[in-house]
Amino acid sequence: MSDQIQIPAIIIPTFVKIAARMGLSVPRLLSDCGLEIDALQVSDVVIPFSSLNLFMDAMIRHSQLPDLGLHIGNHVDFDYLPDFEVFITTASSPRDAIRALSLFQRFSPFFTFELKEKQGAGEAHLLVSMLPECPEHLESVYLEMFVTLIDRFAKIILGDLYQLKKLVLGFRLNAPLKEYKKIFDAPIEAGATFTAVIIDQEILDVPLLNAIPVKNRQAEQELHRLIRGVLDKHGYKAKVMELMRSDNNMASASVAEIADNMHISVRGMQRRLKEEETSFSQLQLEARMGFAIGYLRENKLSIEEISENLGFSNRRSFSRAFHQWYGASPSTYRKLALHGRL
Repeated sequence: MSDQIQIPAIIIPTFVKIAARMGLSVPRLLSDCGLEIDALQVSDVVIPFSSLNLFMDAMIRHSQLPDLGLHIGNHVDFDYLPDFEVFITTASSPRDAIRALSLFQRFSPFFTFELKEKQGAGEAHLLVSMLPECPEHLESVYLEMFVTLIDRFAKIILGDLYQLKKLVLGFRLNAPLKEYKKIFDAPIEAGATFTAVIIDQEILDVPLLNAIPVKNRQAEQELHRLIRGVLDKHGYKAKVMELMRSDNNMASASVAEIADNMHISVRGMQRRLKEEETSFSQLQLEARMGFAIGYLRENKLSIEEISENLGFSNRRSFSRAFHQWYGASPSTYRKLALHGRL
């Protein structure tokens, strides 16, 4: 379900700004999806992906633009997330700038992005797809927005050097072909099985004249800080950890049991954790170690009993994991705790 995907609320003001420029009633749009503008400008507040979908539905309904995705992609800016634009425009090469899409994907995990290089054809395919949780009727709108945005920034950073080789769309056109041709100066294939912006492979490593390495690194560091702040507080990792920390049985449960409890497939949960640069085993170990120090401080259970309660195969494997995590054996930790020397 789309409510399982949480996105930063600060993304919405960008769409609000575009809606206002289009002459749409912003209060009506926000009312349609139950959002308040004041809360949307806080960087670490998140909302369900379904709220963004409701907003997009309202924009489509009130604007009556069949090619709304093209319009948004052509006018979206990063006023509320300026470091994305700084990162892209100060990159040393297009290949370096493309990494912004991967960062944006982590910030807004409702789409996937992949760069595939076709050595034989001398092509680079920038593939974009939506997660299954995206409503089918909005998938083409989001894809239009992303490919337009990619094409637009490529023109900005490369200028006359940029040439779109082909645009492949994994959906039927939402508007007459001429509307797409106003933006994309290349052959367009619609109704394909995938969506991709195709360029010459050699363009990826062209040195960019506006490269500013220092500002580029600063922007990337700020983006990572922002992403970590959101994910640590609201990401899927935080939800899994909350469940594991709720009960020691959950901390020792299998990946299938945790996934079932969270109403998601094992593969789906593993994919989302990977997107947040962690894994089930890492989170489970962290949760187990949290319970371990609680047990050791209480001094009611033997180390063998603690090991068994936390799902370790034996005391030795528990002691090894504990020592790697805290730098001391469980028995040493318990002695220090009992004597107030931690």
